[in-house]
Amino acid sequence: MKETILIVDDEDAVRIVSRRFLIAEGYSVIEARTPDEAIAICARYKEPIDLLLSDIILPEISGQELFKRIATLRPKIKVLLMSGYMDDALLNVDSPFLQKPFSGEALIRKIRETLDK
Repeated sequence: MKETILIVDDEDAVRIVSRRFLIAEGYSVIEARTPDEAIAICARYKEPIDLLLSDIILPEISGQELFKRIATLRPKIKVLLMSGYMDDALLNVDSPFLQKPFSGEALIRKIRETLDK
């Protein structure tokens, strides 16, 4: 069975490039631009979603808060947060973290690590 990843980022380029890397590795990918869109997808999508790949800085709420809300709908989902900022507050996240910009190899490696935990 293919693992499914939900990418949430308001930057189109990040979603497009991430999707390409993930699909090339055999993952199934769903995309959302906003937290509200991501929550709606999680509520209506019938199949499992294995991982939330989310920017930390999103419109409306943080990636961490988005994960908390999605986890109430999908308790088994895992999260990998990403950011292009080097702010100390962002680096003190509890969740697995990936610094932007990242290579396809780094993305795939970190996703695999996170899913295998």
